[in-house]
Amino acid sequence: MCDAIGMRRSAYSYSTFWQNLSSVNQWREPVDIIVDSIFEYSALMEQVDQFMINGSRDRQANLRTGDQLLDSCLSLRDRLDFDFCEMQISLGMPWSSSHQSAYWSQLEHTITRDLFPDAIEYSSISCAEGHLLYYATLILLYPLMDQLLVFLNRPRNNATFSLWNVPRSWMETPHPAKSTSEMPENLLNMAEHYVDLICRSAKFLVPPETKAMGAQILLAPFSQATQFFRTQEASAKHYWCQAVFMLLPRLGLGIAPFLKDMIWPKYKAATGKKLSSTSPETSSDDSSPWYTD
Repeated sequence: MCDAIGMRRSAYSYSTFWQNLSSVNQWREPVDIIVDSIFEYSALMEQVDQFMINGSRDRQANLRTGDQLLDSCLSLRDRLDFDFCEMQISLGMPWSSSHQSAYWSQLEHTITRDLFPDAIEYSSISCAEGHLLYYATLILLYPLMDQLLVFLNRPRNNATFSLWNVPRSWMETPHPAKSTSEMPENLLNMAEHYVDLICRSAKFLVPPETKAMGAQILLAPFSQATQFFRTQEASAKHYWCQAVFMLLPRLGLGIAPFLKDMIWPKYKAATGKKLSSTSPETSSDDSSPWYTD
């Protein structure tokens, strides 16, 4: 799955196991529902990429196809939110905490302190895993939707979206932000909100009492967060992620330093491109009429 996302390919092309899997199985865990959404996202991502590269010269046909893809993105997001709520019923919800574990405090002199000041606490490792995969899916989905909105010349504000945030204590019920004053400016900023939640989760997952399990659960979503900050040129947060990667070998993950500077070329190329204002009828690039580097 991670390789499919990095290569911007459908994960189903690697194996038909997930595509043919029944959603009703006694051995399935609550987190598997979120994993299903990531597999579905990978297929949708490949469709959008192919559409952007090979779009028709008929602008109306492109608009129809773009609308259909955007509807698929919205449908996936709505089902993801529903499955996320169902998962929380089984696994519980996280909460924000200013408490610093002794282990993290010892390491904090190597990491910028004011970027992600409050840690996120989870009721269990399974709860953390499910939430991190949910955050990671939205990090992928919102930029894809943003590309389509720009292409379709639609408003990029978040009037129809809600923003899930972590409660300030385990006793508080979370209320999604919906008012304009509470919302990020656009979908990329919404994605960054969830990237921040992954980074704030690191403090819960890296202490020795979680052994290597916490770090293993963190690794894939945290790699995605690092790639996001790299492509969005958020240098301070990107350096913060790199510093955390250098801590993970202490928990037995020797691969972590190699991930610190890894670049996913196809992910970077796709997320780093900007839509051209040139119309398809007048574009000079026959192979990709919609984008310029």
